[in-house]
Amino acid sequence: MAPSAPPRHVFVENVGGGVALISLYRPPVNAMNGAVWEQLLAALAACEAAAADGRPPPVTPPLPPGASRAAFSTPDAKAAASPTRAIIFTSALPRPIFTAGNDISELHVPSTSRIRFDGFWVTSATFLARLYASPLHTVAAVAGACPAGGTALALACDERVAAAGGGTALGLNEVALGIPVPAMWARLLARVVGWAPAEALLRGGVMLPAAAAAKTGLVDELVEPGAPAGGRGAGEAVVTAALRRARRQLRLADPGRVATKSALRGGFAAEWAVDAPADASRVWGLLTQPAVVATLGRVLAQLAGRKGDTRGRGKL
Repeated sequence: MAPSAPPRHVFVENVGGGVALISLYRPPVNAMNGAVWEQLLAALAACEAAAADGRPPPVTPPLPPGASRAAFSTPDAKAAASPTRAIIFTSALPRPIFTAGNDISELHVPSTSRIRFDGFWVTSATFLARLYASPLHTVAAVAGACPAGGTALALACDERVAAAGGGTALGLNEVALGIPVPAMWARLLARVVGWAPAEALLRGGVMLPAAAAAKTGLVDELVEPGAPAGGRGAGEAVVTAALRRARRQLRLADPGRVATKSALRGGFAAEWAVDAPADASRVWGLLTQPAVVATLGRVLAQLAGRKGDTRGRGKL
């Protein structure tokens, strides 16, 4: 009997006009394990390949029952055939969570192995570095909790749109748990909000509500409660706003934007990708420290006691 395919957690739709909508769906909280990062990397690579060939966004099988899908009208044939130029990232969970960040079981040394961790870390770093320098225009549509790895994904995008309410909050909050912020994530935050604000946020393990995140420059647009969304709530309103921003950017020809983005981001992204294996070794060394093992063990124990949340509210 052939082995069954691994569960799909990343779904790609063509919403027309050259825009791909990438939705995360790993209930209950979109904890980002190795499979999620692998599928994100594959989706990004497929979209970039389509763009290079002048093809429309690739599509995956549809979201499963229980997922929350933004109710866009089906694009007409001309819009659906437009070459890939932009990506919007969102959550398909029916609850207000973008992603809870990395799955703690991928970081807790007794729960994983060195080989598995290295693959996990290098894949996530490769995806984030590639996303940061992607020739595509990228927008994160954030509604709900977005700590740690979720914020790293959002930071690597060109723009971030967030729901003003619904518990939406962003931040690299690792220090609050007694564990270090990944170095490249910290540097990325500093590139977005400035060095001094980033230091203050990082050393305090601060999670910023969306309105405060907008004041720091971490969020580019707030979507207020009651914004037009076809009756599907904050998540859809945020995706609608993200789509509007993407289409506004796409009014401009790509060559100038792509070259400018590469000049600003290419060096940092290349350093990030090349350093990923060495960084995995450094991070593994930190994760093996007894205090860190104990901290993550306590987090896992707390999660195991919460029905429905046993796959982790990832924090790193």
